[in-house]
Amino acid sequence: MKSFDNRLRKTILLTITNKCNLNCIYCYESMKNSKEMSFEIAKGIIEKELGEDENSIHLIEFHGGEPFLNFSLMKQVCEWFWDTYPNSSTHFFATTNGTKITNVVRKWLEQNKDKITLGLSLDGTPDMNMCNRGCNMSTEILDFFHKLWPEQNIKMTVSKQTLPFLSDGVIYAHEWGFPVSVNLAYGLDWQESEVETYAKELMKLVDYYVEHPEIEKCSIFSKSLTPVLKPYEIKRHCQAGRTFRAYDVDGLYFPCHVFSTNTLELEKWNKISNRDFENDESLYEDLTCRNCTIHNICSTCYGMNFIERGHPGKRDKRICGFILQEKLALCELKKREILRKSVNDISELEYLELKSIQKIMDWNNSFQE
Repeated sequence: MKSFDNRLRKTILLTITNKCNLNCIYCYESMKNSKEMSFEIAKGIIEKELGEDENSIHLIEFHGGEPFLNFSLMKQVCEWFWDTYPNSSTHFFATTNGTKITNVVRKWLEQNKDKITLGLSLDGTPDMNMCNRGCNMSTEILDFFHKLWPEQNIKMTVSKQTLPFLSDGVIYAHEWGFPVSVNLAYGLDWQESEVETYAKELMKLVDYYVEHPEIEKCSIFSKSLTPVLKPYEIKRHCQAGRTFRAYDVDGLYFPCHVFSTNTLELEKWNKISNRDFENDESLYEDLTCRNCTIHNICSTCYGMNFIERGHPGKRDKRICGFILQEKLALCELKKREILRKSVNDISELEYLELKSIQKIMDWNNSFQE
């Protein structure tokens, strides 16, 4: 079988339903409805994206709404694909709130756990999940997910209400054995007065990871600082429109799902739909950030930028203080981890991390003087 570089292969996201059974307090999908994708549309998209190469797709992701509200289509698409392309290395994935995993669904997933992976949305402790999502996550479901996909991150979204308990939520997920991908909710009116709370919660996690080096760190602390040393500006921080391609329930193409029709009015999208999201770097630029030292390690959501500020590259300046605290906490954790080693045990990459820490700290201290 031909070998492929996964970085050059595509991820195809299919919004198979706009319906959701929950009403999360931070949800950005403001245009949810009862529409669902048909098998004919899903099949046509996959065949078109595959072209003449059955291994050109790395991942096919089912999205919603809550995708398990259209489990019949998910099952039909997977089984058609596996029968039609038995030698393909394409994997399937779905993010779910976990509330629609019935016994029938569980049995099917158990039978196919090596060909499809689920990512669970869990917003921390039971109280945090209830606050954000209005539902409890049963221990039976947590056990099921950990048994089938123990290395898959759970997705934890932080709202204003759960911000003071962020560290508790991350540690709760770790105690269940899950790695954690955590982020502040998009589109909220985050205030400067909340930055201090965020900083305190992050430092609690720094202490936790220092005390528990065996635990895989959450997404905030799993990144490298070394891009700040690059002599050029990193203009884009995701693969939207390049190797990532999204389709809504009607089969319309978007560079990512945040631009799609359960989030954005089609009329507004049509104003920029002819732009080259694959190659036009100006779509991802915010010139006001050009001289920021941490720009190269500061990711952003281009879809939310467009929805809120009318341009994919125009960043949300309300969260600048939060991002800075993330990077300062990451500096602190890396510094503690590296400096407890003997000089001879410090790797070249770790020296670069220390150099990056110094650059960030000098830059931050310049504002304090």
